[in-house]
Amino acid sequence: MNIKYILLIPMTAIMLSYAYNINKQLENAPPTFSNYCQMVEIYKSTNGDFGWPDYKKLYSVQCEVSK
Repeated sequence: MNIKYILLIPMTAIMLSYAYNINKQLENAPPTFSNYCQMVEIYKSTNGDFGWPDYKKLYSVQCEVSK
């Protein structure tokens, strides 16, 4: 068997393994400000019955800019 294939097959398997693990880590990453923004929007739209108040005072800075 050619030396290229002896090295190519394990390296490809390692790269695929890393790609799979990185993808799983990204799926399990904690949500950023999207959850906070959604909850503050719910709070504002329901007049405070549901959701969260803007207790961090970041809604106008972080959430309205990203829209």
